[in-house]
Amino acid sequence: MSGWIKLHKKIESWEWYKHPNTKALFLHLLIKANYEDKTWRGCLVKRGQVPIGRKALSVQLGMSEQNIRTSLANLKSTNDITIKPTNKFSLITIIQYEYYQVKDAEVANTLTTKLTTPKEEKNIYMCISDFEEFWKEYPNKKNKKKARDKFLNLKKSLLPEIILSLKKQKVAESWTKDQGRFIPHPTTWLNGERWSDEVEEDRQLSNIDLDKIKQSLNNTL
Repeated sequence: MSGWIKLHKKIESWEWYKHPNTKALFLHLLIKANYEDKTWRGCLVKRGQVPIGRKALSVQLGMSEQNIRTSLANLKSTNDITIKPTNKFSLITIIQYEYYQVKDAEVANTLTTKLTTPKEEKNIYMCISDFEEFWKEYPNKKNKKKARDKFLNLKKSLLPEIILSLKKQKVAESWTKDQGRFIPHPTTWLNGERWSDEVEEDRQLSNIDLDKIKQSLNNTL
């Protein structure tokens, strides 16, 4: 097999970097994944996907099937891969393949296309760098993994709204009182789409102010 893959130095900060089996498996999947859409055994295997089985991975990596199973579960738990079983093999998708292998490094920081169904491919989702921006702003740093899983399933178009709302909420009395005792867990805030509520409240306040101005003008005339 010819060719090469990109490997950014940022991988050293990846949470599985110090887990030898999981790191070895992920790097192996990056190497084996299709760099373009191809048909394999009558099935379409897209860019960023690799058809494989645990036994084959065990032989290729010199690891036990149990270690392969555990490492796959690790990668699934952190949203690095998805696994779709078929009647012939399992199809593994590297969720952020474009982030790792895109040609332009600048674009790689913002590319977030998920390689799943044709319909889903049209949707642009958050990426790790977006989450780190959110996490840096969020004052209650509890259960980062759950928060990240939720965040990565949100549309990227929501990012400006989320960050703006979060910056405003951080200085709100409801969060600053009692030393931040009432700041919700980040996953709770994301699940409840609180940023949307806060933006909607702002809109309602703006409408109220506008109505008051109009009423005042009417009374003057």
